[in-house]
Amino acid sequence: MDENQVIWQKLRTKQNNLESLDERNRSIRQQREEQFEDLQQKRNQLLYMLYMMEGKYQMMQHYLGQVDVDTTEERARLNRIASDFSQAVSMGYTRNQRTLEQRIENEEIEYRRERRKLEDDIDTLHRKKMKLNQEKRKG
Repeated sequence: MDENQVIWQKLRTKQNNLESLDERNRSIRQQREEQFEDLQQKRNQLLYMLYMMEGKYQMMQHYLGQVDVDTTEERARLNRIASDFSQAVSMGYTRNQRTLEQRIENEEIEYRRERRKLEDDIDTLHRKKMKLNQEKRKG
């Protein structure tokens, strides 16, 4: 195989690698979109549970207001439980959202780095091929 054929072979390989990289990136982006949708769906389910708990909370508050004993401690405990659950839902969603966003950002940085490297390699091979062709025409 002469040098021109070797360059063409390397060029095809790099271009195929670039296409594979782009396809892998599209696939990863699709997966991350699905993960975001799943995260949002889980959050919505938890918010619905929170809404249902709010109804139970109101019923308990009403019940505690009806009894003829001091319910200060029970009310405080009930408030703490409701508050803790609400905070857990919010913090869990935020933490998972940030983690997913960070993963996406890191993957995008890596993708751009790999893509730039392949594009630089392809440009170098094209210049090498052009130089070789010019030398053949001269010589």
